[in-house]
Amino acid sequence: MGNVMKFLRCAAVFFSLVSLLFSGEIVTPTAVIATSEFGEVDVFGDGNLSATFVTNLIDGSGLVNEDGTPCTEDAETKCFHDFDANSLTMWGAGSFDAGIANGETSEELDPPNVDNQIVEFDLGRRVRLTHAHIWQNNQGGAFGALAPRRGVEEFEFLVSQSTTGDFVSVGTFTLEPELGEENVPAQVIAVDGGALEGVRRVRFNINTVTSPDPIPEPPHPEFEFVGLSEVRFEAGILGDADLDGTVAFADFLLLSFNFGDPAGWGEGDFDFNGQVSFADFLILSSRFGETGIAAQTVPEPTAALMLSSVLFAASYFRKHR
Repeated sequence: MGNVMKFLRCAAVFFSLVSLLFSGEIVTPTAVIATSEFGEVDVFGDGNLSATFVTNLIDGSGLVNEDGTPCTEDAETKCFHDFDANSLTMWGAGSFDAGIANGETSEELDPPNVDNQIVEFDLGRRVRLTHAHIWQNNQGGAFGALAPRRGVEEFEFLVSQSTTGDFVSVGTFTLEPELGEENVPAQVIAVDGGALEGVRRVRFNINTVTSPDPIPEPPHPEFEFVGLSEVRFEAGILGDADLDGTVAFADFLLLSFNFGDPAGWGEGDFDFNGQVSFADFLILSSRFGETGIAAQTVPEPTAALMLSSVLFAASYFRKHR
């Protein structure tokens, strides 16, 4: 048993090094709400309605490959966002209610208060959150000269572990402005901390908006149609205890060493019930061999996994004799 365990540890180191080429899995929110949205407005009185809704943040609208061709869902985080002058593929705050109770809206065509704007995402399941991929507001301007730069600048990042519970702040982050002159990639925010285990909802509390050039004053206006283009989240793969991007021997070892004990994700608790159990082993075994975004899933249990299962059982009975 001792020699086999040494072999598994060595193999785990190898697979961990290989897995550094990959990352976690992308989570597309299943729902999104906000304090307000610009909505459908005939801005210029020509019969053409805007369609600037908060749901634009999660529907993939405006995402394209570098060559401008439509982006596929499995490659979204590598894609770019367009610079549509009408913001038909983006969200902007405005005069219409967008789902958050008592949210601050404004009169039609009047910009709302920036620091009262909130965007809230439901991830559809609980995850071990690691990153946010955010495409900044990238609204183009007339003849390339009036790009309004209405993007979010500083915002507070909050998380909740349920669909109704309170939010906990993870930190305050800043996004770079986009000029609305070309397609742009996502800006990636790395988040860390114990509060990120079992996250179900995410909130962005917006504090400031980027300067709406070419208007120089004020640099961060109190009232503006602040907005974003698209948002995705990144989470640890179920079974990837060490968050190295691959479900491998190292994760099995962490789980087996902590079996039956109170624990978190890093020790093998993948169902977020506070303890490592056989249910967690089943989760790991079902995802064994998976890697991150560029994943290739092993379709059937490998010999290594079956050996791991035997060792897991041996470890369990030895620990509970």
